[in-house]
Amino acid sequence: MTGLLDIPLPRGFGLTLNGSVAWPYDTDTESRFTQGFGAVLLSKGITDRTGVFAEVYIDDPTSDGGNEQIFMDFGATYLVAPGYQIDFAVFKGLGRVSSDWAFTGGLTFYILDGT
Repeated sequence: MTGLLDIPLPRGFGLTLNGSVAWPYDTDTESRFTQGFGAVLLSKGITDRTGVFAEVYIDDPTSDGGNEQIFMDFGATYLVAPGYQIDFAVFKGLGRVSSDWAFTGGLTFYILDGT
């Protein structure tokens, strides 16, 4: 189950709230457990094609009896063409079991354009 709320803010800023809950099956314990995810993202459009963002998110837990992982990331996006966007981000783990530093990049494309 997932929920997403995207709130446009003045001056090209945006606030996105994202949350989900799942009940995966742990084969070690042969039982289901509750797993949650939540994120808060602040974004800013710089031009029609570029933007920057900062995000804090929590993944809790990643396995039955696991620990929560908390991260913060900063990144940039670039709209290559309508419906195609690339992004790059630097992550920092904030929790005691979270990864320390990471770098990532991605490609987003729209399958349906909504028209």
